[in-house]
Amino acid sequence: MTFDDLFISIDPLLIVFYRISDNPAAGFFFGTFIVSLFCVLIGEITSSMVYRLNRSYYQELAQETIRMGDLSISALRFFKDKKKYRAFNKEANDAFGKYFFSQIALGASALWPIPFALGWMQTRFVEVSFFVPLINRTVSYMAVFILWYILIWKIKGMMQKDLKIQG
Repeated sequence: MTFDDLFISIDPLLIVFYRISDNPAAGFFFGTFIVSLFCVLIGEITSSMVYRLNRSYYQELAQETIRMGDLSISALRFFKDKKKYRAFNKEANDAFGKYFFSQIALGASALWPIPFALGWMQTRFVEVSFFVPLINRTVSYMAVFILWYILIWKIKGMMQKDLKIQG
């Protein structure tokens, strides 16, 4: 299956949201909102699955970082041994690096739907642009998608934060 085949197969599912309104501009903004929402939801589900599958590994990396950091501080503070401090600190830095980049990969796992959505949108809306008086420029479908995506992502984050505080 090529990307064109994929875009053709999902087209009837997505274009429905663009045709809800009789006003083409309203339909475009609403449809793009829904596509952005789908991307956030699919990305969040993917990221959650990746986290659940690798949770013990992430915890192990975090614990190793803390353990080696504590050992390096102890080596310097209690034993005044710079050689041991450097050795433990190097191990702590290595563990932190693994943890740090695993978290970047986890975050990136939420973004994979975006290129597919933009690829589909390009087949439909490559000619569509909007003039934005505030910046005195025209923007494409991509700018509208990205703005919706960021807004939805921020709202999702605020909702999650509120739920954690309440729960």
